[in-house]
Parts: sequence; C-alpha cells; structure tokens
Amino acid sequence: MLFAGLALVVVGAGAVFDPWGWSGYLSVKVIAVGAGLALLALSLGRTGSLVVPWGAWSASAGVLGVLMVLATVLSGTVWRSVLGAPLRLEGMLAWFGFATAFAVGLSLRRQHGDVATDALVRVVVIAVIVVGAVGIGELAGVEVDSDLIEFHGRVRSTLGNPAAFAGFMLLVAPLAATAWLRQDWWRWAGVGAACLSLVGIAAAQSRGAWLAAGVVVVAVAAMRLRGQFRWVAAAALLAAAAGSAFTGRWHQAVADFGERAAIWRVAVSAIGDNPVLGVGPEGFIVAFGERVSDETIREIGRAAVVDRAHNGVLDFAVSFGGIAGLLFTVLLGAVGVAALKAVRGGDWRLVALAAGVMAYGLQQLVLFAHPAVDTVWWLMIGFLVADTALPVRSMPRTAAVAAVAVAAALVVNSVSVLRNDRLYKQALDASSIPGAYEPLDRAASHRPFDDASYALMGELVGAAPDVSIVLRGVERLSDGAERNRGNELVVLALADAQLQAFRLAGQPSFAADANRTLSSLIATQPANGDAYLRRGIARYYLGDNDAARIDWQRAAHLMPQRAEPRDYLTAVNGDGSGEPGLP
Repeated sequence: MLFAGLALVVVGAGAVFDPWGWSGYLSVKVIAVGAGLALLALSLGRTGSLVVPWGAWSASAGVLGVLMVLATVLSGTVWRSVLGAPLRLEGMLAWFGFATAFAVGLSLRRQHGDVATDALVRVVVIAVIVVGAVGIGELAGVEVDSDLIEFHGRVRSTLGNPAAFAGFMLLVAPLAATAWLRQDWWRWAGVGAACLSLVGIAAAQSRGAWLAAGVVVVAVAAMRLRGQFRWVAAAALLAAAAGSAFTGRWHQAVADFGERAAIWRVAVSAIGDNPVLGVGPEGFIVAFGERVSDETIREIGRAAVVDRAHNGVLDFAVSFGGIAGLLFTVLLGAVGVAALKAVRGGDWRLVALAAGVMAYGLQQLVLFAHPAVDTVWWLMIGFLVADTALPVRSMPRTAAVAAVAVAAALVVNSVSVLRNDRLYKQALDASSIPGAYEPLDRAASHRPFDDASYALMGELVGAAPDVSIVLRGVERLSDGAERNRGNELVVLALADAQLQAFRLAGQPSFAADANRTLSSLIATQPANGDAYLRRGIARYYLGDNDAARIDWQRAAHLMPQRAEPRDYLTAVNGDGSGEPGLP
C-alpha cells in the first residue's frame, strides 16, 4: 500500500493526463494525487501512526489556517475560492490537500524510515522516466495533445506547460538520481532518469528553472563537495549556462522581467489594500483588473488574462492577506533552513531530497502553485523535516478520517471539473451552433462559479446566427455575471452576447443592456481596454457616435497592439456619421 499510494501521488502528479478533454492536464492529475493521499492516510490511520507537528510551529500553522479559512469564507465568490477555478484548482481545498500531503510525508518517514524513502526513490524514478520519455517524444515531433497556448517549441510533456514540466523535474530528479546508489537494476533506471531530467529541463527552456537549478548546484557544491568535485560542478554549471545562451530565451529576459515586475507591483498594491484577509483564493483576476494602471496594461498587453501574481509568496499573500503571507514566508524559511542543514550533514538521499525541495521553492518565486506538483512538494517537505528535531504529536486513528475526507474531496471536485472539461471538448467539436451550446449550458449549470464555461459560451453566442440561441446565452451569461462579479471573462462574454442579440433582433434595449454591463465593469476596472472597445460598439449601435469615438480612442490608448480600435475610428468620419466596416 505504501508504494502504490506514493506512485499514485508522484507518478499521477507528473504523468497522468486526459487526451479526450479540452484541457486535460490538471484535473486527472489531482484525481490521481487525491486517490494516493487517501490510500496513504488510510494506511497510516489503520496503524495509528499519523503524526502532526506540535509546539510553537503548530501554533503558527494554526493561526495561518484560521486566517486562510476566514479569507476564503469572506471572499466575494465562496465556491470559487473553496474549489478553485477550472484551469487552476488553487482554491482553499488545494491548500487543505497540501497540508495533508505534508502530514502524510512526515508520518511516513517517522514511521517507516528508510523503507519509505526507498519507496519514494523508486517512485520518482518511474515518474521521471515516463514524463521525460514523453518530453523526448515531443522533441521528436510526437505531441500528446495540441497546444492550448503556443509555446514556440518549448517542451511541456505531460504537464501541459513548460514551466510546470521543468518544475516537476527540478523537484523529483535529484532524488531519482540517487537510485545510482542501489546495488540492483534500479541503479541503471536512476541513470536513465537523471539523463532524461537534464534533457527535459533544458528542452523546457524555463529560465526560472534554470536559475533555481544553478543556485542549488552552487549551494550543494559549496557545502558538500570538496576538491576536484567542486571544479567539476563549476564546469558543468558554466557549460549549461553557455548552452542556454543558444536557446534565445535570454534575449527577452529583461523585457519579460519588466512585465513580471509590473504584475508584482499590482499584487503588492492588492496586499496593501487587503492586509488582513486578502481577496480570497482565485480572486486576483478581479483584484488585478481593479488596480492595474494604464501604463502597466500598455506594457504587458491583454493577450492573456492576468489571474495570478506569478510569484508563489505574493499569490499567497494576495489570496489570504499580508499577515498570512508573512507567516507563510516564515514557515518556508524554516523549511529552507532544514534543507540547508540536510545538504550539509545528511546522507546523499537526504541531500537530493533537500536539493529538489529548494529548487522547486526557488522556482516558485517566478511561478505559481500547481495543485498536483505542489502536493508532491509538500509530501517531500514532510519527508525532509521528519529528520529534524521537529516535535510531533501522534493523532488518534479517527484523525485519519479527516485526511481521507480531504483527499476524497480533491477527487470529487476534480471529477466534477473533468466532467465540464469533457463538455467543453464536446462543444468545440460540435458541428452545429445548438450542438455546441447545449454542452456549455450544462457545464455552466453544473459549476456556475467557473468562468471557463461562460468565456467559451460568449465566444459562441457572440457570433451565432440563431437569435434563439443568443437569447438563451444572454440569460445564462447574465446569471453567470451575477455569480462572478467583477470577473472580466464573464462580463465581457455577456456583453458580446448582448451585442449579438442587438445585431439579430434589432432592439435597442439589447445595445443599452450591453452599454450598462460594460459601464459597470469600467467603473471598477478603468484600464480594461476590451470593455471600452465593446462599449464603443454598443454606443455606436445606440447612435451616439461621439461617445463611441471617445471609447475607441481610450481602447486604442490602452491596447496599442490591437488594430480594432484604430480601424473603428478610421471608419467613423469627422461629422459623426458611420461608414462601412464597423462591427
């Protein structure tokens, strides 16, 4: 049961994906991870060996947990904050899962010692080989699925994202490489895993992963290696740095960092405005829109919606407040100290475990939490701190019920997300407008707090020729906008449907509704260029060409990369009359 549970968590977090879904890289992973956690918690509960930290650290964690729960309950969209958005699943439930994984890892190492670590080594070897082999296939032109986002040749393997792929390899590859210390065939599997991980991290072309790996290599070399081995490590690091220069990934590093820093400034502003309880999990999409400046939005553009701060600590503080962010930083600092001590004085498996934990944690400074990979991270942190003097308290067997319940909730929620993801795929593959609308309507009804259903519905009904479908879409999207207040994905989708209803039905009330919908969004998000673009269209339909011109000028200012505002302005001449070419 130990090996099976660890395999479900680690291999499931990296290798499992759903080829029949629209975005099948996340929910199935969390299903596997949840099942593995449930199996491990059940095993620990049966033997009464589940332990949790005790003393001052447990008190700090308890205060942190209370702040997190309050921030979730008091957020504007409770269900979304609890369960997470469909393409992220970073709600409070995910954090309960991370806490469970930590307790499970701590308990396994304290209860089973080297047996548990040996099982973990074999599991990560399997995970690295599977995920790395898929990455090699992708390099050869064999992809597991078409891209939702174009990554310009960067390998993403079964993680769906190059940064997540590189992060997973950073986390588990050092421990997988220690299989070389075994005296059986697993040692050769460890060598293969080490080679695949190096190729995978290079092919993912994640600068954050490269920098994190470099820092950890320097730390391990300085504290653990001696003599010529230090020179070998330095030479390898310099060779890797030189090789990365030929990828072209550093050419835009300064500009990309500037964009990331601009997002961080908005995140810090959100923390300053909500220092105690934050905006709630998954609330940054609204907080960003409300606080971003004209200059920042012109700098980073609107090619993608900004829904995360792209820094693990900032994301946490935005979600749960500055006080919680400070406590979280202290806890992570304690983990870092434990990792450095392990590098200095532990055996090589403990050194590798610490190296992986540190590398992934460093990458999080320029990334964000991944609900499956972070579960593995917290499991490994539990293994790591188990060898410290951390005081623990044995929990009654009934306490394992809570851990199993959290794991079961992860599975149930992810099955629900998987159902909707299949419906999205069904809608996109449909051959008719009604055939595409029905799956989206069922998805929105099933999870009315998920913005993906409404965003896809807006794209569909915003161009649909069937007025009855458009009117149904307006009704469904109006309900979605009420449930997802301030979420620009849903509000803009509603406005698209209302504008299309005007085009088909010719009733000014629909254009007036779109004008009100967009005006309410602009009132709270004054730098939303898409809202100005659409409101200009609504006002043009209402015959107010001067107001439309002002909105399009504002949209052109906020979105200099977009041609539509300038095209619309060109099509309206100076006397206010319209010309062909307007929407």
